[in-house]
Amino acid sequence: MRSILLPAPWIGIGRLIRGITQTLAAAHDPAMPARDWQALLGVPTFVAGIVLIDSPFESVAVLAVAVGVVEIVTALRIKGRADRVPRTV
Repeated sequence: MRSILLPAPWIGIGRLIRGITQTLAAAHDPAMPARDWQALLGVPTFVAGIVLIDSPFESVAVLAVAVGVVEIVTALRIKGRADRVPRTV
């Protein structure tokens, strides 16, 4: 279990950066697919980074599941919109 302590802060820092960039990208690009989901996912991703850094043991499993579910939903929404883009050859 102590091995969680080593990668947890690095994963937390990555989540912090991803949350910030994801929210800013959604705020500044009106043409972004699934923009609402991207903005919605950015905030909890940022908070997840803080929680992961602060208490790695309690948060690793919960955050992995929660963020994974939200990212799957986001990917499906992006795919749905991408399927509607006309293809030219």
